Parts: sequence; C-alpha cells; structure tokens
Amino acid sequence: MGAFPIIPLALVIIGCVILYQFLRAFHEMYGCWKWPVAEGKILQSRREMRTRSHAGRLKRMEYAKVLYEYRVDGKTYQSTRIYFGPELGGTLASRKALKYPEGATVSVRYNPKNPSEAVLERNAPALLFLMGIVVFIVFISSLGSGVVIPLKGCLPQFPKSGF
Repeated sequence: MGAFPIIPLALVIIGCVILYQFLRAFHEMYGCWKWPVAEGKILQSRREMRTRSHAGRLKRMEYAKVLYEYRVDGKTYQSTRIYFGPELGGTLASRKALKYPEGATVSVRYNPKNPSEAVLERNAPALLFLMGIVVFIVFISSLGSGVVIPLKGCLPQFPKSGF
C-alpha cells in the first residue's frame, strides 16, 4: 500500500473535523433561540482598529467593541459577545457599533445553564452561512476524493453486456 491512500484519508478526517466544528456552532446558535431574555444596558460601544495577519500580510481592520451588562437572579453579568460565530470586521463592525449606542437598553439572551454566556443577536451574519456552504462542499469533496477515488481500482469490474 503506497502513500496515495493516506492523502484521501487525511482529507476525509479534515473534512469531518471542519464539518463537526461548523455543526456544533450552528447547534449552539439555534439553541439560543430558546434562551430567556434579560434587559441589559450598553456600557460601551465603539469601533476599534486591529492589525491582523492575512495571507502573510498585515492588514488593519475595524471591529465593533460593544460591552453590555445584564442581571440574572440578582447577579450582574457583563459580556461583549454580539452574536454566535467568529468576530467579523470591516463594514459590518461599523454598523454593529452604531446599532448599539452607549446607554441604550437592549434585550440580552443568556444561557440558563451558564448565565455568563450571552448574546445580543440570535442570528449569525449571512457570511457564516456562506462559510457553512463552503464547509459542506469541502466535506463532500473530501469524501469523494477520500473514498471513491481510492476504491476505483479496487472495485470488481463487471463485463459490459451487449444490450
């Protein structure tokens, strides 16, 4: 057995891991639709510039920094999480910071099992759904290359009929 079957197997494993991570995040996001709501207050809302490495280059991007507090069972909590998923920068950050001005009253969805876990928005940005589609395509591709291609030479060949 040569090195060829290892590459497709690695692709299948990577595809499974990526799909698992995406499905876990998706499950978490839709689980919060049942979370209770607490009234909260925006303590801080601003845009901040951060330098990130992207494709070997440093890139400056704008991110929303929103700090809010809320009370659950008499205890005060603070959070900066706006929505589920990775933090997105750029134009979206400017809009998010403007959407939550300091001093505004907001509805906060919190995890009843862990009230320190909370979000302001139940929905994830549309970009995350696009990422999900890409993850699905990568997963299906890895299955195709990891399972079908190596088996192609191993499957029995049936004679062609003259029909």
